[in-house]
Amino acid sequence: MQLNAGLNMRNIDWEMSGMHGWNQQRGYSLSPKIMYGDEDDYSISGGIDLLYDTLDFTGQNNVKINYAELNRLTTGPFLLAKKKFFDALTFSAGARYERARTDGKNLQYNKADMIEVLEPPYPWLDPIPNPDYPAQPIKEASFDDSFYKEGWSYEAAILWEVTENFSLWCRYNRVYRYPALDESASYQGYPLEHPLNAGLEPETGDNFEVGGKLRCGSWSGSATLFYLMMDDEISYDDQKKLNTNIGETERLGSDLQLAFERDIYGASCMTELVAAKFRDGANKGEHVPLVPDAHGVVTLWVEPLADFRLTGNYTWVVTQYQGGDFSNKMRKIDGYGLFGVRADLTLMDHLGLFVKVDNLLDQAYASSAYTGAWYPGMGRALYGGLTLEF
Repeated sequence: MQLNAGLNMRNIDWEMSGMHGWNQQRGYSLSPKIMYGDEDDYSISGGIDLLYDTLDFTGQNNVKINYAELNRLTTGPFLLAKKKFFDALTFSAGARYERARTDGKNLQYNKADMIEVLEPPYPWLDPIPNPDYPAQPIKEASFDDSFYKEGWSYEAAILWEVTENFSLWCRYNRVYRYPALDESASYQGYPLEHPLNAGLEPETGDNFEVGGKLRCGSWSGSATLFYLMMDDEISYDDQKKLNTNIGETERLGSDLQLAFERDIYGASCMTELVAAKFRDGANKGEHVPLVPDAHGVVTLWVEPLADFRLTGNYTWVVTQYQGGDFSNKMRKIDGYGLFGVRADLTLMDHLGLFVKVDNLLDQAYASSAYTGAWYPGMGRALYGGLTLEF
């Protein structure tokens, strides 16, 4: 029996275009798993994933104040079986059912109804009632409700180990993705046609892929060709002011990887090439917005000491169509490339320390855009932490 548990915490204090917000995000996970059999012959494993995610938000602009509490409880039982034939062929199949309950609450007020006029203003004070006005939430932007979403995913795969250093595989996946919390609800001051978007359905799709991997001395490489047919893909529609299911789309592409590794240094590069287009409707044949035709990362690393590794990477993305540009007539988002570095130090068995810097050169770039509204990407960011394995 195996039991995995996790805790993720993140606080974000942001300010943009006259708006200020504070996000508190928490994630909890518990995943018990039981396996029967022998990995070298056959095995059956099953378990359940329990996930609980919360998001609390406080924000304001010049005229409005928001308080939001969003949470999602996800339950996902799964079953996976593997069987090996002739010491070279491995067949695997599995299924997973997932059900999620989303609870959303948002209270939006006119600032004049909440803040007593002070001279001079003191913006860091907690909001206090204005005795001259009743502090009633704005009906069009406030909500307090819950809804359920559910879905199935399953897969079947065959792996052929042709030789010790060469293997081929093919796989089919039925995939789905729940709408993210900020796709399902308007809570940061941006108006949506429906502030709690309970009618937004999960994305579903069928993925087919074939691939191979070859290792020769210090070199290794792999290539995967895939075709993904999506139903109910989610995208933001600026005309409707709502995240919507935009219809049937497809992605034809490949994942390519090449690596070179020696005892104290190595390098690798990964590239994904993809053509994402609409399969039906008025925009049939047009490119799906916010999906670049190519992106990838190049990594170099060196270990001058046995317990110390220094890594440098370059991440690049080519141009892509703006969100909401379903007819592909607007200006594209420019491509960009970012440098980053990371240092890892092993302190003792199962305990490590890491420090990394993303966007080392503090390059200005647009991470996304929606019908003319451009959103800046993350500037130079420093991270550090401990990793503990047990």
